[in-house]
Order: sequence, then structure tokens, then C-alpha cells
Amino acid sequence: MNPADPRIVAALAELREQYARELPDLVAALTAAVARLGVDPAAEGDARAQAHRLRGTSGSYGFADVSEAVARLELALSPPVIRGDVEAAIGAVRASISLVAG
Repeated sequence: MNPADPRIVAALAELREQYARELPDLVAALTAAVARLGVDPAAEGDARAQAHRLRGTSGSYGFADVSEAVARLELALSPPVIRGDVEAAIGAVRASISLVAG
């Protein structure tokens, strides 16, 4: 299998486009988990786990700016969680996906 094979390149491009279309929903779910901070005891771990997955998958699909923004959010979700830092990081994540998902 040649990675430069046009069929492989086209298939990978389609997967990347599909992921880009899913990004707004993934970030919405993450934002919902963040909104539960301080209300739901499981929210912190849930938000951190979602951020970790989003950081990795966005980087794997070649969306480095999204991955970097989510990495900052993941760090902000580490104890001690400071709500203002988390809100700023979520804003940066939203901005990064707006450039990708259009």
C-alpha cells in the first residue's frame, strides 16, 4: 500500500472532513460537561476525559490549532479548577473550531 495512492489520500481527506463536521457537536458536549462544574460531582472528570479525547483526536486528524486549544482547556480542568480559566479556554476552543468547521 502506497500512502500517496490517490484512493488513500481521498479516503483520509473524507475522514478529516467528516471529523471537522462533527467538531461542533463534540465541543457542545464538552461545553455541557463544563457547565455542570460545581453542580455535578462527576462533571470535572467527565469534562477532563472529553477534553483529553478531543485533544488527541483533533491532533490525529491534523487540526493542530484545535488540539492546542483543547490542551489548554485540559490543563485548566486540572485541580485546582479556576472557573475563569476554564471559560477562557472554552472560548479559545470554540474559536479554533470556527476556523475548521466554518
